[in-house]
Amino acid sequence: LINIIQRESLINIIQRSSSPRIAHGIQRRSQQTNNWTAATSTISSNSVISNNISDSFIDPILYPKLHTLLQKWKTSSISIENAIHELNDIITSPQYKTHRPSQGILFLKTHKTGSSTVASMLRSVATSHNLMAPVFYGPGDRRRAFRPPDKLDKMKNFPTTNPNVHGAPYDVWANHVYYDNSLREHVVPSASQIVSIVRDPASRMRSTCSYFHCCPYNKSDASVWNEFILGEGIDEWYESEKRRNCKVEMMSKEIVGTGFDVDATFEDNLQSVLEAVQQREVILLVMERMIESILVLWFEYKLHPLDVAFLSKKVRSQNLKEDVVIHGGAYDRRTLLAENVMRKLNPNDTKLYRAANIQLDGYIGSIFANFSIAKQATEDLRTLNNLIQEVCGRVNVVDEEKQIFIGKGIALHLEYWCSEKQLDDVQWHREHMLILEGEGHYI
Repeated sequence: LINIIQRESLINIIQRSSSPRIAHGIQRRSQQTNNWTAATSTISSNSVISNNISDSFIDPILYPKLHTLLQKWKTSSISIENAIHELNDIITSPQYKTHRPSQGILFLKTHKTGSSTVASMLRSVATSHNLMAPVFYGPGDRRRAFRPPDKLDKMKNFPTTNPNVHGAPYDVWANHVYYDNSLREHVVPSASQIVSIVRDPASRMRSTCSYFHCCPYNKSDASVWNEFILGEGIDEWYESEKRRNCKVEMMSKEIVGTGFDVDATFEDNLQSVLEAVQQREVILLVMERMIESILVLWFEYKLHPLDVAFLSKKVRSQNLKEDVVIHGGAYDRRTLLAENVMRKLNPNDTKLYRAANIQLDGYIGSIFANFSIAKQATEDLRTLNNLIQEVCGRVNVVDEEKQIFIGKGIALHLEYWCSEKQLDDVQWHREHMLILEGEGHYI
């Protein structure tokens, strides 16, 4: 009960605030620590497991215009031209522009897990609601994973999406970083929870091999990867430095915060992370269940439904074994054996993935009043994604056609809003750095 009261008091303070920043420092920690064991004992005093139950994803009372638009889109009773105009009215309304998340957002990106899709969505939350997110200077900063506390001074001193505000504290951090308690103390002190994303370790490694070419893989023939994993050369590959980017246990190393090195405290810190996941102090999204995961973010951070509409960056939103089917061959016994071998090579990543799925099941069971409402919410989010994809695809046409089609003013509003959801990490930081320098496309 005390936790619920604390949560509601925090939300009320934030909503009453006239400042564009989320009330930084409300959740500031009294002492910086350096390991997860100490961290979880600190955050638990502010832990918030909400008992609120939702009757719908897009509440017709809170969001009548959006609810009506979605219903018309579902029944194909609105043209794309009118949908564009109605969506523009919503995103330029005071209700949308002044909407604020209930706390700061600290998102730890992980490699080859769909984290770019989530990061783009979260950065668009910052720009849509005049919140502060860091803008990185050059390509190196835009690609690397930061390792505090060594890089803390640099992380605290980036320009932000607001040209009048420089440096931390930020409202939103959605970039690659190895966890350290200094992130909550100095980077996003208004975040009372931590968010990251995981993926089935076998699927993640298959994707890693495809992207980095660090082990045998053929998109059109699943047996190439299967036979490599099940063959005699796997042990030599596992011990070889040639694996380069095919590093095992990457998710747990990034989330626990050790980077590539695992020291004597790793096991204790991993256990603390798992306990924090159970308490919902750490939210672990699941790539294979992206729609459900995004609904958790919507619920925990009290986000506007439009904020969690996302334009997928090669992420599938259903919990199906589509990856193998698309990349060649049936989901047969050899594939199952190969995946189990890879999971055994990533025991800690497998623990996190299992904990994330258990947490997600619990969330979906507690967020919505019953199964039919939960099912309707997932369908509504898919429909909203489809609407945004169609609208943004139509807005981003050549200028002459765009201005004739929907008018120059609306085109500029929607083009910016859509691009914020579409740009990947490097593109987003580059575009916003140009904006800060007075040369950006949207000036």
